[in-house]
Amino acid sequence: VCANKHFVFSMNIITFARMLKIVAHIARLLWTEDCVILPEWGGFVRQTQPATYNKVTHSFCPAHKELTFNATLRHTDGLLTEAYRKAYSVDYPQAQLLVEEDLQALRNQLQTAHQVSLGRLGTIALGDEEQLIFTPGDESWLNADSYGLQAFTCVPLPLLEEQQAVAQPEA
Repeated sequence: VCANKHFVFSMNIITFARMLKIVAHIARLLWTEDCVILPEWGGFVRQTQPATYNKVTHSFCPAHKELTFNATLRHTDGLLTEAYRKAYSVDYPQAQLLVEEDLQALRNQLQTAHQVSLGRLGTIALGDEEQLIFTPGDESWLNADSYGLQAFTCVPLPLLEEQQAVAQPEA
């Protein structure tokens, strides 16, 4: 019985290590690429949202990047496999096998727990109809271009003068 528990514990560590490995590759690729496809799973898509101004609240929001997951992007573009090939100094077929093994570990964990943390990328869950549901994590790591820029409100000058006049009635 003890040996069996040790085997299960070892397998959990291996699964966890494989998941960490693939998540690290995806995050690294998303620094430079707009899309990273996980073969037969879908693709993580980095979208740039433009700066916005809300006329009602007079608030400004800087341009920023958001991370989404598109389950229809299932055909591999080779980007993730190429990253594995370079990182582990293996040929392309061996890199494909490594990606498949890591994705299988992720799939197994998802089947068992129904939700898997992908670190700073976010979480991926299995829906009622076996569909993948992605919830992005804190996307600030994607926004190095706008580091330090935060949303702010700026009251227009005529409105500010009107508010001051109401607050200080003439004597």
